[in-house]
Amino acid sequence: MDSKNKEIKHNIMLKKIILSIIAFILGITLALLTDSFFRHIIQTLFVATTFHKINFVGKDFHFFSSALYYNLFGLAMIVVALDGYSTNIKQLLQKISMSILIFAVAILGISTVEAHLKIIECTACDEGYRNLHWNDINYEIIVLVSLFLAIIPNSIRLVKRSNFSLFTAFNLFKITKN
Repeated sequence: MDSKNKEIKHNIMLKKIILSIIAFILGITLALLTDSFFRHIIQTLFVATTFHKINFVGKDFHFFSSALYYNLFGLAMIVVALDGYSTNIKQLLQKISMSILIFAVAILGISTVEAHLKIIECTACDEGYRNLHWNDINYEIIVLVSLFLAIIPNSIRLVKRSNFSLFTAFNLFKITKN
């Protein structure tokens, strides 16, 4: 009975590892495909939330974001995938929808505050209008903080469900070693 229980735990762990690898690859792919989309959204929010008091000047020159950007997207997808593991489709869609909603609200809020701060800090602006170069905005920080805020509920559920303790990692190591 004990060996059967170990085998079941081993199979579940193997499934979670494979799911995590797939989720990480999907997260990096999603980051690659949506990088310019998020830059455009943030630029639009900067202009719209300040009532066109921000003007972008120069050339919008951007190849790729940093490795941290892509890796954190992958990590966020792992957290969402593991949180959705062993739930029904309705609960999974609710969790994903909540994360997307938090992500969108966070991007909106952070971009709005950052745009207004850019106008406030300008002392040489002509009647409150400010010209910004396309790369004066740290797009990665805005997206990554929003992503972090979006996965907080998923992370809390994962920690609660796993009964995480300091010895969990050591016990897991003992199970896989035997």
